[in-house]
Formats: sequence, C-alpha cells, structure tokens
Amino acid sequence: MRKLLYLFLVCMLLMGCRGNRYYLDKVEALWGVDYDSMQYYLLSVDSASLTSDESIDYQYFRMMASNNYLMSLGKQQVDSFVSIMKRRYPIGHERAFRCRQIELLYYYNKLNEWQKVDSLAHDLKHYLLTRSDSAKWYNYKLHTKKMMGEIDSAFHYIGEAMRFRLWKPHYGYEQQAILHQMNGQADSSIACYLQSMELDTTQNLFYLNRLVLNMLVDVKDVRKATEYLMKVRQRMNRSDVPYYHLVKGDYWSAMHEPDSAMKSYRIATETGNDYIASLAYERMGVITKTRQSDEETFRMYHNAQRVWDDIHFSLANEEKNHDFEALKIRNQLNELKVERQNHVILILGLTLFVLVLISGFVFYYIHQRRVNERKRLIQENVVLKQQEELSLLREREALMREKDARMREELFKRMHVFEKLSTSEKEQPIRLSESDWAEIRLMLDSGYADFTRKLKKAFPDLTDKEINFCCLVRIHVSLQSLSDIYCISKNSVSRRKLRLKEKMGVGEDTTLDDYLNLI
Repeated sequence: MRKLLYLFLVCMLLMGCRGNRYYLDKVEALWGVDYDSMQYYLLSVDSASLTSDESIDYQYFRMMASNNYLMSLGKQQVDSFVSIMKRRYPIGHERAFRCRQIELLYYYNKLNEWQKVDSLAHDLKHYLLTRSDSAKWYNYKLHTKKMMGEIDSAFHYIGEAMRFRLWKPHYGYEQQAILHQMNGQADSSIACYLQSMELDTTQNLFYLNRLVLNMLVDVKDVRKATEYLMKVRQRMNRSDVPYYHLVKGDYWSAMHEPDSAMKSYRIATETGNDYIASLAYERMGVITKTRQSDEETFRMYHNAQRVWDDIHFSLANEEKNHDFEALKIRNQLNELKVERQNHVILILGLTLFVLVLISGFVFYYIHQRRVNERKRLIQENVVLKQQEELSLLREREALMREKDARMREELFKRMHVFEKLSTSEKEQPIRLSESDWAEIRLMLDSGYADFTRKLKKAFPDLTDKEINFCCLVRIHVSLQSLSDIYCISKNSVSRRKLRLKEKMGVGEDTTLDDYLNLI
C-alpha cells in the first residue's frame, strides 16, 4: 500500500510540472506533421531557463517551423548555428541534413548568391536520407541551375528526377515547359504544358498567365493561338474559367484586337471571381482610355476600385481575425502559465488531502474488517446451531413419518380386503366386490388425506377403474397380486402402468409408484 501511494504521488508531481524538455519533445514529434502546433508548443517554452543543449534544439526547431524566422536572422547567426550543428551531428544524421537544408534555404531566399547555393546543394547530396529528401535536392539543383542560366543542366536534373520517379509527372512537364519558354521554344513549351495539364487536371491557371500568354504572343499566329487556347480550355476546371477569359482578353489586347479583348474581359467580370473581375475592369479601363472615352473609362476604373475595396475589406477582416486568434493564443499561453502554477499548488494540496483520505480509509477498512469478522463468526455460530436444530427436527420428522407409515400399514393389514390380497401368493384369482373397492377408497382417503378426490381433481379423464388401479398401486400391492386381481400377466400389468403414466403425463424419469406416493 505504501509503495502504491509513493508511485501515485510521483505521477501526480510529474503531471503537474511540465518543463521545457516536455514541450521540445512535443515539437519534435509534430515535425513534418503540423507546423501550427509546432509554433504553439514553441511559444510555451520558457527561453530564459533553457540549458545549452535545449537552447540549440529550440533554435533548430524555430528555424524548421518558420521560414519567416529564418529570414529574420543575419548571415553570421545562421553560419554560427550551422557550424554548431555540424560539430554536433555526423554525416548521415537527420538533423545534419536539416541544418544544411536551413543554410541552403537561407542563401536561396535571402542572399541570392547562386554559386554559393549551388555549392551548398552539391554538398547536401551526401546527407540525403529518404526518397522525399532526394526529390527536394533535385528541386534545389533545378532552380539553382535555372537562375544561373544553365538550361541544359536544368533539363538534365528534370530528366533524372523523372527517371527515378521522385517527382510527380505533371510537375516535371511543367518545369520543362518553363525551360522551353526560356529558350524561346514556344511550340515545345505549350506541348509540355498541355501534357502537364492532362496528367493533373486539378492544378490552377497560375502558370497560364505567366507562361502560356507570353508564348501565345510570341507565336503571332491567331489560328494557332486560338487552337492552343481551346486545348487549354478543354483541360480546365470550372473554377479556372475566369482566369481563362482574363488571359484570353490579355492575348487579344497584346494582338491589338481591342473589341475581342473587351468581349473576353466582360465575360471575366461576370464569372463571380472578384480578383479576376477587378483586373478585367482595370484592363477595360486602359482600352477605353485609348479610345478617349472618359466617361466609360471612369466607370471601368470605378468598378475596379469598388471590387478592390470589397477584396481589401474581406482581407482586412481576415487579418483582424488572424490577429484576434494570435492574441487569443497569447492569452491562452499566459493563462496556461498561471494555471500551471496554480496546478502545482493544487497538486500539493490534493496530495495532502489524498494522504489524509487514504489514512482514514485504511483505518476505517481495518476497523470494519474486524467488525465484519466478528459478525461473521457470530453468524456462523448461529447458523451452526440452527442447522443442528433443523437436523434434529428432520430426524424426528422422519421417525414420525416412518412410525406413521408402519401404523397405517398395520391398520390396512387388519382390514377385510387385505385378507383377500394376501392370497395372491397362491396364484389364484382374487375377486373384489364393489364393497371391497369402496373400502379400499375409503381407507386411502382417510389414511392419505382424500387421495382419490385429489387424483380425480388433478386428472378428470381418469375412469373409476383406473382410479381403483391407482389405489392398489398406492398401497403397494405386489405385481403378482395385481396380476391375480385383473387376471392378466405381470407384463400386462407393467404395460397398464405405463399407459396410465402416459395418460397422466408423468415424466419418463419418474415411476407411477413414486408419483402416486407424492399425492
């Protein structure tokens, strides 16, 4: 009992006192699963009370959880942290790979030193651990070579990634389309982009404005451009239709076809997408301005501004909601800290209360056990005495029944009918008159509490002869005597008993003699 009590107290104290290591372990478990939850637990860490090892883990998780935090650091801070991680973890360790990835992302996103990024990406290959890491490495090399203008090398990395099936096929074709456009190969670029859309119909039209439009303008062939647009349109989702009409209007505007452009822009404004509608109104305003239609131009710009105001209002609401949620999280963290302190106090008080409660319970349990033991002994003595008295009463009752049975048998033997029944051993027919049968019935009714009336009441279908037969069985007339009375064989007497038993519905396990003895 004492050991269980100590174990309970230790568990309660551990539950109430959660240190920084607990939150860091939670963050590590959520890495790659839920970045918002990682941020939540990182905010719960008390950075002022961290040890040197915990401080390194804390900085590492902050960098991996938030790209914005990484970009806020200086070059010396990043280099210093990476050097510490290199000394701490050997090549092949997951954190060694992640820290090199941090360094690569920093240079890639902030400094744009592409020779440095390419060198870091090359070194990162020795740290690769999983298939997903290999896919990221090929992506780093592709974009680095693309930014450096080495198109042939970029094509090589795309081919390698697709050969090893590290990327999804539509992504590989999409990157090839971009590279073809950079080389000025419009036909090949559009073919790759259409192949990408065919493999993945869920992608949006972000690349259509950036990629396809420029290629369509470079083609300078209305028929071929229209053909490309129709192919793209066939692979679109319903939600991408506004973007399609905007791009189509941009194309006609670039081809100096203002009427066709205005038609496409008007369709774009009526598709229900506010962002596309605002862009379409602005571009319609540019076209009407070239026509020197001031009133129409003002109306277009006014509509564009109205849509933009609606968008900004919704974005402002979202930003306010986001700030509210952030403030709510900070308040929750403060409440958690206060609650944790109160929790410790409550645990100590609860522990003391539990100790007192357990002590009282143990004392009460021991006392109650002694009292119950005494009651049990007293009850056992009473039961033993009652059993002894009951056994004596049963013995007396059995003696009384045996004595009563002997007295009845002696009484029956003195009657006139038994003188006739005693001749059964001589194997001669026994003649019983109506007066004899009446005497037997009377004898049984007086000796066995209205035996014949009970039998008749229980089985109304029994005839008088069958009742007479039951009376003879009840007074234990031998099988031979029954055979002599009814002038039949002993087997016939047994069969008659069996038929009578079935008529009365007596079970197979009970004989007719035993059943009649119970009546």
